[in-house]
Amino acid sequence: MFTDKGIEGAGLFALPEEAVKASGAEYYVLDELPPEPSYMAVQKLVDEFKASGADLIVACGRRLRHGRSQAGKRAGDR
Repeated sequence: MFTDKGIEGAGLFALPEEAVKASGAEYYVLDELPPEPSYMAVQKLVDEFKASGADLIVACGRRLRHGRSQAGKRAGDR
């Protein structure tokens, strides 16, 4: 399961984690993903996923409006 500390801290990770636990599936949490991660930060975690032999990724995060980056959103809001 991928998430970030902000999602966990806000309590938004508990529900999906409980659902995975209830399924009986083995899982582990990768929570070192920064908010608004770069491609390389995500790729590092994808590489860890591949090396683990896992079958599924559960990603818990937020989606930006219109898929814009934070920098683009700020520039567009001016």
